[in-house]
Amino acid sequence: MTKLKIAVIGCNNMGGKHIRVLRENFAAETEVVGILNRSTTKEKAAELGVGVFNNLDEITRENCDAVFICTPATAHADIAVEMLKRGLPTMLEKPMAASEAECAEIIKTAQKTGTPILVGHTENYNPAVIALKKDIKHPVKKIKGIRVSRNAKGKRVVTVVPELMIHDLAIVSSLLPQPPEKIAVSKLPQYDWTQHAKVKIFYPEAEVELEAAIADIPMQRYMEITDSMDNLYRIDFYERRLSKNGEVLLEGGDSLANEQRNFINMAQGSEAPYVSLAEALQNVKLCAQIEQHMI
Repeated sequence: MTKLKIAVIGCNNMGGKHIRVLRENFAAETEVVGILNRSTTKEKAAELGVGVFNNLDEITRENCDAVFICTPATAHADIAVEMLKRGLPTMLEKPMAASEAECAEIIKTAQKTGTPILVGHTENYNPAVIALKKDIKHPVKKIKGIRVSRNAKGKRVVTVVPELMIHDLAIVSSLLPQPPEKIAVSKLPQYDWTQHAKVKIFYPEAEVELEAAIADIPMQRYMEITDSMDNLYRIDFYERRLSKNGEVLLEGGDSLANEQRNFINMAQGSEAPYVSLAEALQNVKLCAQIEQHMI
């Protein structure tokens, strides 16, 4: 079997995780042939044991079959559009881009070139989330979630909404695809918007309350969903555990491996994306709507 040759652009965080999971799960099918990582490419490549690309021009169909883009969102559009034009199937970390206009350009290029692209909303590949969607009785009535990260190193340039809350917003969008009617946003006074946000989103038939924090506070990552039959589902994101009315339905699994499986199959032409570009665009729009209420 010929291995899928992959280039990874950006390896400070998610790029490195993608390489690790590819090696653990898909070593027989894929090979990371090189990385491009700002000014530290050579040092990072040596650490990861992979080759080096000195610039974007070196990443072509002649030496790669696919590309993973794991840079900050502000760079997504320019890089993704160029890779798609070269016919390279693209795995793009979330959010799709920094604005709706940039997302539109990515989608337009993907459609024009016919090149596969997947936006990495990893939690949508969480086995607990997949099982929830199969079991839940619509319409959803209530969603409550909190997500805390202690990864607070360095100065942050974007709010906590596209940085962290987007994981939960992507699940909300998949369960409640209609536009929200009202949004209210607040935060704890000791933090700025890059560190904390609490959001209430009102839909025609549902209410959503989400909280996200990047701070030195107790770690929490869960979501509770009430369906039309008043069943209460709880997802523990650490354990990838789904319970229904207190009874465990499922636990375990690897979200990132599931996402990569979908992308590999897409690159080989055997599968459609589990998370569509339209859904990824809706997540960016929802982030923008929330940020408009930040004062």
